[in-house]
Amino acid sequence: CISRSLTCNGHADCEDASDETDCRRRPCPTGSFPCGAHCISGMFICDGIQHCADGSDEARCQVEDGEECPGNGFKCNDGTCVPEHSFCNSIFDCSDGSDEPEQSCKREY
Repeated sequence: CISRSLTCNGHADCEDASDETDCRRRPCPTGSFPCGAHCISGMFICDGIQHCADGSDEARCQVEDGEECPGNGFKCNDGTCVPEHSFCNSIFDCSDGSDEPEQSCKREY
């Protein structure tokens, strides 16, 4: 058995991942943010600490020149932060496309 708080959190805690099956996403109340199948308080968004397993609470946060993105995030040329796994994933997550530079993201087919 695992704690109910560990179910549907975007991370498989059971060996068979049964704690992440049949998770239904419900709308989050005003002032909160979807984090997997759960909601977190809006005060946790862009606070420099990754609360969601996928890093979505720290994605699309602006940082000042010379600052790094929290949690190993990728910093777009416009200062926006996106999750590290957004770099070279064939999806333009940065509005300027800087997460998909042709030279760095060459694909072998």
